[in-house]
Amino acid sequence: FAPALSTLDGIYADADSFYRDEALLTAAEIYESDVADYAQAQQHYEKLLAEFPGSIHLERARERVRKLDEIKR
Repeated sequence: FAPALSTLDGIYADADSFYRDEALLTAAEIYESDVADYAQAQQHYEKLLAEFPGSIHLERARERVRKLDEIKR
């Protein structure tokens, strides 16, 4: 998954990209589902929430943050 995550990081880093929020969401989902690194997943979801308040992916990110909070308890 490292090559995919690296590509997604590159998309996010490109300030001109229209897909920055989607890159964060996809990276978060990879960290959560495939790598099982819940801390990284939550960090990416929260970054999406903070930096892209108009994103169509907000509800999905909020839902996943709540689920990850439940896992930590």
